[in-house]
Amino acid sequence: MTDQYVQTVEVKTSAKMKACFIGGLLCLMSSLAFIIVAVLKNYWFFVGFGVLFVFGFILVQIFESAPSQFIYGLSQKRIVFSKRNNAHNAKRIVSVPFDKVKDFGKFCDLVAAEDITACENAGVVGVYAMTFLNDPGKIQRVLFSPDDYMLALLNENLKEEKGE
Repeated sequence: MTDQYVQTVEVKTSAKMKACFIGGLLCLMSSLAFIIVAVLKNYWFFVGFGVLFVFGFILVQIFESAPSQFIYGLSQKRIVFSKRNNAHNAKRIVSVPFDKVKDFGKFCDLVAAEDITACENAGVVGVYAMTFLNDPGKIQRVLFSPDDYMLALLNENLKEEKGE
């Protein structure tokens, strides 16, 4: 069919993350008022500036680290799962060679702590689970939501790898 295929799944930003961002910006702006008061009145207000600035910075970083996209890259030998956050930084989550895949099918189980979730919500229809053997020899599972074309490519590549 094709040598490479990339699918991008958008993730909605939750109201909690938006509140974190707005709260962080408000803390950062309020900390500027503490600088003015510290210079004009009392130097102890620099402590308030520092506390508000650090708290605001942490809240903004929490918002920016939240996922905004999941990217699935499929080639003839492997599938790569990546995550892009709100700061537009991409990070590879896991790369799975097809010869290490043990099982692939619809997800109809509970999410375990060691599962890798590469979709917005694992409880919706259309989520698939790929069980594979990772490098240390431990069996892991990745949960993702491929489109129809990627699903067909995965089934074709996995059949070729098994020799069917």
